[in-house]
Amino acid sequence: MGCNYRYRVIYKLAVAMLAAALLISMSGCLVQSLHGIAAEDGSNFVYNKLLYGQWINETNIYNIYYNPNNKTSYYWVVEENEKTNHNVEIIEFNLVNIAGSYYIDMMLTEYKGKKVHNILRIDFIDESTMYVYTFNLDKDYLQRHSKEISYENAKGAADADEFILTSDTKQLQQFISKHEELFEGNPLVFRKVKDTNNDTIRRLLKTETETTYKDKLR
Repeated sequence: MGCNYRYRVIYKLAVAMLAAALLISMSGCLVQSLHGIAAEDGSNFVYNKLLYGQWINETNIYNIYYNPNNKTSYYWVVEENEKTNHNVEIIEFNLVNIAGSYYIDMMLTEYKGKKVHNILRIDFIDESTMYVYTFNLDKDYLQRHSKEISYENAKGAADADEFILTSDTKQLQQFISKHEELFEGNPLVFRKVKDTNNDTIRRLLKTETETTYKDKLR
């Protein structure tokens, strides 16, 4: 499936989040969904202290903190690399449980000028190692399972195979639970190098650029 249209939209944030070169090299693109997999009542949210810490992938540094106002959601604070740690991106996400597996639900990309959901699977190998898998879903697979999940063509996409999922949260959860193999493949490997101090996220959120950060979190 072509990714040109989607990557034009998400390039900047994708670089900050998960090292774009690695994402592009994987078999799938970041799937966009109008709805997320996190239940509105928080019933499938996961509170996992293993997430807290400073993680490294290649030369990129990723600091994960819990939301100081809601401990069931997290902030992924990204420093692009050791030499440019002043380049910071803040992304809020939820860790959720579906059929015994952990998934990340975040609003990283945009569609028609609005933030949409992206779904990743996360495996904790041990206290200092986690694997992150992208959602390897393509249009052919969707067409074969059209009774289980709904989608629409991405309007304005240069590639006719581009799509956006339109299923509601419950239907997404059921589909992912049944088709967990769509998150298999070569993972992004993250190593924890140290714990993080949650006071840092409080300080960042209270800076003079607070409005800019809040806009990113919406």
